Amino acid sequence: MNGDNYIDIFKLNDMDNYIEYLLKPVQNILNQIINKHYSIEDLVQQKEKIVKNPEIMNLHLVEIFYKLYKKANKEILTLPVFHTQSIEVIIDYYIKKIIINQEPFFIINLSDIQHKYNQWKILFPMIKPHFAVKSNPDKKIISLLLSLGCNFDCASIDEIRRVLKLGGQPSQIIYANPVKSIEYLLFAKEHNIDLMTFDSIEELYKIKKYYNHAKIILRIKTNDIHSSSKLSFKFGMEINEVENAIDICLKLDLNLVGVSFHVGSNSVDVNAYITALEDCRNIFDMAYNKNILLHILDIGGGFTYETAVQYHNIINNKIDNLFLKNKKYKQITIISEPGRYFVETSHTLILNIIGKKLSSESNSGTIKYYLNDGIYGCLNNIERDNAKIIIKSLSIKNSSLKQSIFFGPTCDSYDTIANNILFPDSDVNDWLYINKMGAYTRAGSSKFNGFKSPIIYYYYDSLQ
Repeated sequence: MNGDNYIDIFKLNDMDNYIEYLLKPVQNILNQIINKHYSIEDLVQQKEKIVKNPEIMNLHLVEIFYKLYKKANKEILTLPVFHTQSIEVIIDYYIKKIIINQEPFFIINLSDIQHKYNQWKILFPMIKPHFAVKSNPDKKIISLLLSLGCNFDCASIDEIRRVLKLGGQPSQIIYANPVKSIEYLLFAKEHNIDLMTFDSIEELYKIKKYYNHAKIILRIKTNDIHSSSKLSFKFGMEINEVENAIDICLKLDLNLVGVSFHVGSNSVDVNAYITALEDCRNIFDMAYNKNILLHILDIGGGFTYETAVQYHNIINNKIDNLFLKNKKYKQITIISEPGRYFVETSHTLILNIIGKKLSSESNSGTIKYYLNDGIYGCLNNIERDNAKIIIKSLSIKNSSLKQSIFFGPTCDSYDTIANNILFPDSDVNDWLYINKMGAYTRAGSSKFNGFKSPIIYYYYDSLQ
């Protein structure tokens, strides 16, 4: 488990040991806070405030805790190992023993990510995954995948720099943004990130001028109507433009090495892969007839774990028949850019009901709930990624289902999480949770209206 320190969690009391380990390296910070010099007048005023409003102390504790946790996370990586896969049991541990107030928080199962990587090697033994950093640029996740031997799909200077700083090598990165600024191209050149995509003639002239020895991969359009994010609207070269692009690569003496495609994020149509693979084979042949031997096939991303399990045989057989059985392309390297596949199911978001009121707009008894994260935060995936979230209650109350609306915490009515759903009648301070929140959630969150991103806790489970 990557050299970290681990504590087995069998029962509630073990969490006390976890806290002790977590806070051990931050004694100096704690002493600084405790020994901060206050005048007598300041202390009297603070005491009067706390007597009148005890909740103020709670806020102070939370601020202290954030500082302690941040420091502890830098100096010691202490990860609990739970001997259960019951997400409700694990959440209950954190609420009872770790959480100070009702702040939203994530729990991230690193075992789940490790399991997904091991499964990828079984499902697609000939395809080298390049984790799409944009889906979740978490440093601990990147470090874990690095330790497992994964490569990376980066789209910006910051993503490239993050992978390199965590120990990644330039050869492990594909710069898979088809449109790059001059500054970004020069950065890639300086750091020897030579494998990159393009999808236009204009980009070829830019690459020739600023990074003429790059290894370039032509990205084509696909039929992505059955995906949640239709990337071909923005990226990909039309098939009828490809031959001209190959000729210009020859004219400019550019190093064209392969073809790529992306069927769109969260695709549910295996035929999109099949058609794209057939197009790629035609382009390989077209280049071969012009004395260019392409040797990299990039099948992009778009997988969930479920679709990878469902489609892997079809995709593998198609690749085998189109490429691997052909003597011309026996040296081919096949890569991919999965993001959601690795991280989606590893994250659970835990939220608190901070407000409740009976709707006055109708006589239907609709209840309005206000949660402490929303559309401007990590639930941005509802709008941006067409995510179909399922809100679950941790309460064991046998309450009847009521027509309900869920809002986020901001002062914007756009911040509507779910409208007109049936939900158990719940109370202020009740905890809720949402599974499958690891992809395109934290990465796209903002601090609109001053609301902080949820705090993060990592763990392993021993049953993966």
